[in-house]
Amino acid sequence: QSHPRVVAQSYPRVMAQSHSRVMADFHQEENLADERSTEAPSIAARTVSCPLPEDPGAAVASRSARILVFIFLCQGVQMFMSYDGGAVPASLDTLQELFHGSWSEFELGVLGAMDKVGMVATSLPWGWALQRCNPKLLLTISLLINAMATFVFGWLPAKALMFLAKLMMGATQSLQGVWATVWTVNMAPPGHK
Repeated sequence: QSHPRVVAQSYPRVMAQSHSRVMADFHQEENLADERSTEAPSIAARTVSCPLPEDPGAAVASRSARILVFIFLCQGVQMFMSYDGGAVPASLDTLQELFHGSWSEFELGVLGAMDKVGMVATSLPWGWALQRCNPKLLLTISLLINAMATFVFGWLPAKALMFLAKLMMGATQSLQGVWATVWTVNMAPPGHK
């Protein structure tokens, strides 16, 4: 058996030798890798290649034009149409004053939810209509109806009309949401879907 002091003294020398062998092996492997990279590519590397996926949106518009459509029509229009989602809660006190406190908490809750009910109820029919009708015509009509419903909601102080207007606002916003999703999926570059 070795004496502990002899083992302790020889340990640094053994580690240094081991380290130098490991480093030599590492540099030898590195040199081999460099030699391989300068050689001609292997048969597999030369014959196997995947074609780039086609971009179906490129036939319709350039990438920069599609980015603008996405920003302004897909995101911007939805953003402006969704302002009413925060306008109703912000104007609850004004509604109570205007109607002399006749709104119950339930009615205020239903009023705030009517646009969401309209969105859910009309998402499937809008998807069907987008497949069969001109999307530009549908979107134009939808935006006009949304503007009229917003006007009715803001200017006619009748509870029933306000409920109906909020429902119509949601129904027309749903078309924009469905169209924007479908357009984005169809027109996005293949690597960004």
